[in-house]
Amino acid sequence: MKLKLNDDKTEFLVISSPANQQCKKNVFKVRDTVITPSMFCRNLGVIFDTTLTLKAHIASNCRASYFHLRAIGAVRKNLTYEACAQLLHAFITSRIDYCNALLIHLPKSSLKCLQKVQNTASRILTRTQKCNHITPVLIHLHWLPEKLRCIFKCLLVVYKCLLIGQPAYLADHFALYQPTRNLRSSDKWLLKPVKYKRV
Repeated sequence: MKLKLNDDKTEFLVISSPANQQCKKNVFKVRDTVITPSMFCRNLGVIFDTTLTLKAHIASNCRASYFHLRAIGAVRKNLTYEACAQLLHAFITSRIDYCNALLIHLPKSSLKCLQKVQNTASRILTRTQKCNHITPVLIHLHWLPEKLRCIFKCLLVVYKCLLIGQPAYLADHFALYQPTRNLRSSDKWLLKPVKYKRV
């Protein structure tokens, strides 16, 4: 079975460093349709840009999250604590946690918007005023900051790969470091570094 492409809906994205802009000017011609490179492409709900800063993806998540936060905040006085927590986890936490492993190497300044979303959600849930410091509230709720949530997601995947071998498509790429002689690092569950060739 062959896949037939719709020429008018076909797009491509060239990912490179900000300094290498020349390759982003290439165009493709499919039959009579000229396809120019896009600045953004969506794949499985994640918006990728040409330099992989993921700023468009973060901005899109924040816009959608604040839309739901305003709606939840408007009816918060009529909700129980448990009902409000369920709504926030369904509409906010699940959104900002989706594919957040991709954000692990981004600077804190890029994650500031997502952190503000989480802070707002915690204030709505606990009815905390804006003048109060948010860190004790997050600690009370056992909510990790956004940067640590990204790290936790990656560590959880690695732990599952090493312990139960799932998911299988990732578990094959992880192996424990086994030194040739007895060292202090032998029982620290270090990973064996994998060498990749750059194309």
